[in-house]
Amino acid sequence: MEKKQLNTRQLLKDPAVILGGSIVGALGSKLLFSSAMGVAPIFMVDEGICKIFHVSLGTAIWSVCAFFLLLGLLLDRRSIGLATVVTSLVSGVFIDLWALVIPAAPEDLSVRVIFMLAGIVFSSLGAAIYLRPGRGGSCVEIVMLCLCRRTGIPIGAARMISDALWFGIGWTLGGTWGWGTLASLALSGGLLQFFIKCLDKLQKKRLTA
Repeated sequence: MEKKQLNTRQLLKDPAVILGGSIVGALGSKLLFSSAMGVAPIFMVDEGICKIFHVSLGTAIWSVCAFFLLLGLLLDRRSIGLATVVTSLVSGVFIDLWALVIPAAPEDLSVRVIFMLAGIVFSSLGAAIYLRPGRGGSCVEIVMLCLCRRTGIPIGAARMISDALWFGIGWTLGGTWGWGTLASLALSGGLLQFFIKCLDKLQKKRLTA
């Protein structure tokens, strides 16, 4: 009976954690957009597809997600899970909701830099939170998770490699980039690994308390 209650609690907890991570990650994405200093590397790919194939941004994003899902199914199905479904469904919605309270690009450069750095931090924190239950990752993280499992490299290094790959593809396709793109490429991997370690420590403290 106690085991059944524990399983039920976990079934309820995982979606809540993933949803919370999606909300935090959406805040990071919106702050980075609002900084007007460049987008995350993966959005360079989306933008490049828009330019080449003359499709809407939404169509480009869904096309890239579909490609990642297919790649995950072929390379490592464990990289696809509940987090993949939840983030795909709600991230855009939460970005739009954050847009109601976060202003457009400020004129003050110092404020834009703060927005940019805060966006990278919250995006990394959000990813660390929704990756925590081990129920897959967002479409963007599928390649990163595959790299981790197949090569054994740290998740921070895998994130940096995958972001560098998206940057290269996006640049080839004609996507635009800025200081925010370079900062995201340089910082996101290390921050993601840092936040995952912090969450692991918090979990261990809770279990031993």
